[in-house]
Amino acid sequence: MKLNLSGYVTPTTSYGLVLLNLLNEFTKNGIECSLFPTGVRENDCGIFNDVVNKAITNSILFDDKAPSLRVAHQFDLATRIGKGQAFGYTFFEMNHLTPFEKRHIDSVDKLFVVS
Repeated sequence: MKLNLSGYVTPTTSYGLVLLNLLNEFTKNGIECSLFPTGVRENDCGIFNDVVNKAITNSILFDDKAPSLRVAHQFDLATRIGKGQAFGYTFFEMNHLTPFEKRHIDSVDKLFVVS
């Protein structure tokens, strides 16, 4: 299976750590990931450096029909890679959503939430 993964690639934020751990586990379980870092990528991802660099290299010839997983805030889920099914992975730290946030949540086919 192939997966296109996007989000902040950094070991210094909760979203970044979640993305790095997911990438590592997907890779260990035989899922070929293409990684599309959002924003500035930290050069030192510690124990994840090899898996991050391999996944970024994979993104050169990514599978545009593979599903995409975006690890991001609820107001930053509309970006997808390719034409495959779009998944979002977010955390909610509020008790209501704005219309803007609802629109971003509605833009993905499936939403994973850890609360």
